[in-house]
Amino acid sequence: MNLAVQLDQLESAQLVRRAEDSEPAFQFKHTLTQETVYQSLLRTKRREIHVHVARAYEAAYPDRLDEYAALLAQHYGEAGDDAKTLEYATRAGDAAARVYANAEAVQFYSQAIDTAKRVGAIHESPLRDLCLKRGRVLELLGRIQDALANYRAMESLAQERGDRALELAALIALATLHSTPTIAHDAEETKRLSDGALAIAREIGDRAAEAKILWNLQNLAFFTNDARTGIRYGEQALAVARQFNLREQTAYILNDLSRIYLMTGETVEAMRAVRDAQKVWDELGNVPMLADNLATAGETSAYAGALSDASEYCQQAIQLAQSISNPWVQAYARWTEGLVTFERGDVGRALAAMDESRRMAKQAGFAAAQLGGQSDLGLMYGLLGAFERGIELCQRTIQLDSVGFLPFLPWALAHLSRVYARQGNLTAAAEVAREAREKHPSRDYIVYLTVPIALAEGELALAQKDYPEAVAAVAPVVARYHATGIAYRAADAFLVQARAWLAQGELDRAEEALKAARALAERMPSRQALWQILLEQSRVAGARGEAAQAKMLRDQARDVVNYIADHIGESKLQASFLALPDVCAVMESR
Repeated sequence: MNLAVQLDQLESAQLVRRAEDSEPAFQFKHTLTQETVYQSLLRTKRREIHVHVARAYEAAYPDRLDEYAALLAQHYGEAGDDAKTLEYATRAGDAAARVYANAEAVQFYSQAIDTAKRVGAIHESPLRDLCLKRGRVLELLGRIQDALANYRAMESLAQERGDRALELAALIALATLHSTPTIAHDAEETKRLSDGALAIAREIGDRAAEAKILWNLQNLAFFTNDARTGIRYGEQALAVARQFNLREQTAYILNDLSRIYLMTGETVEAMRAVRDAQKVWDELGNVPMLADNLATAGETSAYAGALSDASEYCQQAIQLAQSISNPWVQAYARWTEGLVTFERGDVGRALAAMDESRRMAKQAGFAAAQLGGQSDLGLMYGLLGAFERGIELCQRTIQLDSVGFLPFLPWALAHLSRVYARQGNLTAAAEVAREAREKHPSRDYIVYLTVPIALAEGELALAQKDYPEAVAAVAPVVARYHATGIAYRAADAFLVQARAWLAQGELDRAEEALKAARALAERMPSRQALWQILLEQSRVAGARGEAAQAKMLRDQARDVVNYIADHIGESKLQASFLALPDVCAVMESR
């Protein structure tokens, strides 16, 4: 029959109308009409029409099949052609994932998986890759529980079929989620899964899988504060990955190994690993991991005291993460950006960045940024004199960490102790500092735990007027700075020692510590540390009878304090900062 004649008749009957499109097309005037016509067709006729439509698209657009893959998957699915449905649903999922349309990718991969299960008895299906792809896009969407369910279903299916390779892939994927800083973090489960996976990998001779398992154990060691074990596993994983030229896995290992090097203060090794991984991510075009790598470079630079570099890396990471709607990396980079911006004295921007980091972290299921960032924010409020708000945030972190995500418990306790000490509640400060030390079981020097605990103990000793103990408490931080150049809170440690020596009348030693602290603060640059250093230098000059020098230094300190106060934004918070005793000492001097 003549198609044009039929279409003219349908148009005259006002059942269809011409679509406003560049190509000839018609559409039903109402969806109910379309549904009625469709349901009136026999099932066999419907299938026949879907096949004709699908083949017409394939013939008309042979070079644009990815573009029409979703439509082709729909038509072949309705036609009952499982092989073609599987092909095009997979292509549609891959096409969506490439442009970070992750919600759509989940839908298409799910269709492909359901189809693959049906054809599995006929020929070998790509179930493993499809399940892993769906799990990955669920992770990128922050749907951690759904990703876990995906991998558990994958494991059950593998056991039903006796498919050891599929089971191995499921165990590794589950261990990855449980080993990393997600809401699903579970050290014991990671170890159980990894032991089972390692046995299967060795049974079937899968060395690539062995590299992934060692990588999971590397991350588990990192997040249980066992740096040396983490480095050992990481270097073993790296050797296997390089032996078999597993470039992507090599980059994953390097990316995370950099954090363990940073954890122990080995900043040069950390940045080398970051840059080596960055080259691979760039070459592979893996934008999510390139964004994560840039955020890691920002964190590494911040710990090394290069705040300008850290801010630049974080901005690049945030822009990339926004372009692909990746909340995880946005949370990660904004957390570091908040810390950096606070140090530089732009308090209002810093607090906004920290709040946005926590919001994104919740969306992504990123426990590290939720817990660690929240306790860092609590310390910030404490340093600004908003003690109650700071205490509440730190306490909330401690309560949330009751699930046993160990790295952030001593961190939050140390920050809480520092806020209590500034508030004048020395009893609470001492109790919490003692608990922080007890919760830090590792004998390794772990920068992000050792330093906050040392500062908590040092500042508490200062407040208790136990000056020798104050000097001793922060001595490891100072020694580590001299040995490695890692600047994380080193200026604060110098300040503790300088204040202790000044209180004991040891002016030369106080002056030497303040000189080192000032050089570091100006290099970073850190206005938060600088105004306090200038104040203590003025006190040393005053103790030496150098009134003009003392006044000049206080004037410089006042300029820095004014900058910080002008950039706080919130009037109540500005008032609490200006009411701090040392700030008053700066502002009242003329």
